[in-house]
Amino acid sequence: MAYAREYKGRWYYRIKYTDSDGKKRDLERGTYKTRELAISAGEKMEAMLKKRPDVLKGEMLVSDYFKEWYEQVISLACHIA
Repeated sequence: MAYAREYKGRWYYRIKYTDSDGKKRDLERGTYKTRELAISAGEKMEAMLKKRPDVLKGEMLVSDYFKEWYEQVISLACHIA
């Protein structure tokens, strides 16, 4: 579940996930204009992290993973401005 917080008039999302090594991690990204945009971006990132294949286990080529990652970053960056 994505959480949002406000800092200096901008909104940030925070998610918790488990990485491929089994370690629990926190991820925070931000500078969205509204709380709803921040939560939406956080939910998209959370879904992406849950469905991503493990490159180290050979489930996907690094080049394909980079291409998908780049497209996600560009789509999220369009909402920041």
